[in-house]
Amino acid sequence: MSFTRVDRAIINDMAPDVRRDFDFGNSMFPAAAQLIGPHLIKPAPMTLDCSAATDFVMLHADGVNIAYRVRKHSQLNPKYRNEFTIRTERRPANNPSVKLPTELGKAIEGKVHLSFYGFANEDGTGFDCWHLIDLRLLVAEIARPNTYARDLAIDQTKWISNPDRLTKFAAFNIHKIPTDVIIATSEELNHATH
Repeated sequence: MSFTRVDRAIINDMAPDVRRDFDFGNSMFPAAAQLIGPHLIKPAPMTLDCSAATDFVMLHADGVNIAYRVRKHSQLNPKYRNEFTIRTERRPANNPSVKLPTELGKAIEGKVHLSFYGFANEDGTGFDCWHLIDLRLLVAEIARPNTYARDLAIDQTKWISNPDRLTKFAAFNIHKIPTDVIIATSEELNHATH
């Protein structure tokens, strides 16, 4: 992956633990791209191919932003393989009274549209478990009253806190949200929709 000078400056300023996670995620990027790609394009109709030399069309609108979260294989507990997490609260260590923007907030604001969430395989060359989530549909589900997703996103008592107590997240089970929220997954889906 190539980075601009600005990108490299940001990367060089990362805390060591953040940089370690970034480097790991970056090393897994090609494997994730192979899984995501087939869900973003499809062969063009022959009429378009013949009239406009177009062989592929995008399944999602141009300008779709995709969040990318990769976890180490050691974090793949069977209990969690059907879950994906979204950060709901984040505070800087040097000023914990300040709340920083979160993944959930950015999704609600429409800044990010899809999310790839995966657990690496043991040798770090691919994924043992992964989910491609339509955050736009998840946000719509959160906006609906009396839904599982809304309950998780709104009820702070259900948020899970990281050991540093500076970050909290909601863990969504793929079997408890409508199937259209899950674009693709390595897991078998077995639940009812809306």
